[in-house]
Amino acid sequence: LPEIAESTATSLEISSDEVMNLLNDKDFLNTLINDYWFITEDILQDGIRYPLEGYLYPETYQLNANNTLKDVIKASLDMMDAKLTEVKGSIDAMGFSVHEFLTFTSVVERESLFDTDRPIIAGVFKNRLDINMLLQSDITVNYAWERTGVDVSYDHLKIDSPYNTYKYKGLPIGPISTVSAVTIDACANYEHHDYLYFFAKADGTVIYSKSLDEHNAAVKANKWY
Repeated sequence: LPEIAESTATSLEISSDEVMNLLNDKDFLNTLINDYWFITEDILQDGIRYPLEGYLYPETYQLNANNTLKDVIKASLDMMDAKLTEVKGSIDAMGFSVHEFLTFTSVVERESLFDTDRPIIAGVFKNRLDINMLLQSDITVNYAWERTGVDVSYDHLKIDSPYNTYKYKGLPIGPISTVSAVTIDACANYEHHDYLYFFAKADGTVIYSKSLDEHNAAVKANKWY
């Protein structure tokens, strides 16, 4: 979200602090909860880093001199409204609230390099959730540390955060990034299979495994970092 704030601030010729202050303003957030069906009080939970993380649809929006910051945010939320309305039936069928779906989708967004892998990786995480298995997503741990990248140390895994999916079962407390239409569609139509593990090789090619032994062998043979 801070990256979005920076980009928005540059376009509107205001400070990024002004953008972030509005995106964290409780009165403003409550008006959005009233105005949009897909925004609920879930965004106000204790422990959420940025209430609107994952809710602002990433797109190029045309601005004019009369547009305000609120206009930009509304345009982004209107676009997200349209994207989520298209898959509302699938979200319900998956047993997710919209907040949970956006959270799920954001993890898949950051864990996937190629579009073809997104529905398969979504299936892996859905399988884990269905059997109450830890998601163990390095991306969520890095978000807890406000880091990017794929490298995670054992010390990093110890952080006590509701975003740490190595420590707490289920989804993280909220989205960890913006999500694209491609990933929204991939998650709404995730691939049904028996895989519980995946490992991305240096070239981005993903190896999928059904058992931990199979996964460990794949990592040992292909680890590059």
